[in-house]
Amino acid sequence: MKGSLIKIPSLPVGKVGFVLGSLIAGQWVLNDLVHIPSGGLAVIAAGAGAWFLSKPSKGLFVPPNSAKGWVKRCKEVLKQFESLEDQTVHIKKSTERASSLQKLLTRESPQSLTLLSTKGLDLPVIDDLNEALKNSHPLQLACSSSLPLKNQSWELPNEIFEQDFIIYYLPLPLRAVDLLWLEKIPNDLPSWIMTRSQEDTDWCDQLKELQSQLPERWGNRILKWDKGIGDLNNALSPVRRCLDRPKRNFDITLQRLLSKLHSSWQSDLENLRRDKFRSIQNRSQWLVAGAVFASPVPSTDLLSVAVVNGLMIQEMGSIWSCKIKPE
Repeated sequence: MKGSLIKIPSLPVGKVGFVLGSLIAGQWVLNDLVHIPSGGLAVIAAGAGAWFLSKPSKGLFVPPNSAKGWVKRCKEVLKQFESLEDQTVHIKKSTERASSLQKLLTRESPQSLTLLSTKGLDLPVIDDLNEALKNSHPLQLACSSSLPLKNQSWELPNEIFEQDFIIYYLPLPLRAVDLLWLEKIPNDLPSWIMTRSQEDTDWCDQLKELQSQLPERWGNRILKWDKGIGDLNNALSPVRRCLDRPKRNFDITLQRLLSKLHSSWQSDLENLRRDKFRSIQNRSQWLVAGAVFASPVPSTDLLSVAVVNGLMIQEMGSIWSCKIKPE
């Protein structure tokens, strides 16, 4: 990412001067008039500074809107690993990371679609699906009724995220287990729900009830199938129209996979940064403590706090790849 995910807020010079001046004045009052030892307040100030700097920052991250932009972000993260990781560890892991990125960039396969459901449900015959989805572009089709009814993690199989399209077969009436699985399908993975109307019930009423129970993203992506190849052709017509744009579909999938890879790398990178910062924080606290006890003038120990914290901020800027202005 350019700059950094984490931005250190710039502190106005006037406010910093006012706060520092107030602390020094308060220190003089407490030390010379009230006779409270100066070191106590300095250590408190150092601790407050360390606490402020160690708070998680609210970063502003604007995701790229193209595959090229995601590739650029991924390569920037790779460079940041190089500057933070131990050299021995980095040599091994950098090869693995570069291989993962290259695998995505050279991904060449037909468009892929999976019809997904929970265990024990009867899905359409795959030959009928192939016939109903046939168009001028090749398609890799799979049917899987393998999602468990009970699960500890509720995690979709990794291969699902690599699909270009998902159709989730949803039995009626709606079950809690299906809602849990539907929530796990990424918003940026083009998906539909296919269901079958219940007997002796008007479909329009069923559809309205189902739309009121599902998250908003599924409202206009419900396909009705009542068995039969002819009905399947009609139900899957919105999917066929999407399959007619393979280049666009490949680009959407590539962006999603690059985004997922980038998030994984960024998580590892943040852990490295936190470890680096903890060592800097501990060193700075020892420097402040030493300056407090060695200071011959009681009112100057706060100045050492400001200097050490300023140096710590600069080192944080290096760790998080931030450009920090003097103010």
